[in-house]
Amino acid sequence: MNAQEAIDREAIRATLMRYTWGGDNGVFDDFVGAFAEDGILDIKGQGVFQGRENIRQGAMTGFGSSQKKRDHIRAAGRFSHHISSTRIEMIDASNAKSWSYFAVFGAKGPDHWGRYTDTLKKVGDQWLLAHRRVSTDAAVPGSVFYPGFD
Repeated sequence: MNAQEAIDREAIRATLMRYTWGGDNGVFDDFVGAFAEDGILDIKGQGVFQGRENIRQGAMTGFGSSQKKRDHIRAAGRFSHHISSTRIEMIDASNAKSWSYFAVFGAKGPDHWGRYTDTLKKVGDQWLLAHRRVSTDAAVPGSVFYPGFD
């Protein structure tokens, strides 16, 4: 690995964290700013949102969930997304792929967990998400986000 690849890998990790921190803290400019202008957020079983404005609207409305579910999530308090075991594969100087595990914790402990599968592209000096696939693998009984997850 050369110095530029190390710099690019760290910039990719910063983008992955900007998405997580922005979402957890309601800083939607950071959350959607992790995506390319035409980026895609593909949440398995919940919808596909293309473009920053559609991603922003999805995030602010709970990605298509009902008002009752959104109120239930808000009432449960703060949640934190934790990313681990991130694998980054550089395709070329402007394109990369990454795979990460995530786990979401709330006031009562673990809630749900799964995988992020990402395609990233370099735009200027930033690495941005061109496509993120969110796959939830499991949830605890009584999950705030996924009650009755099967």
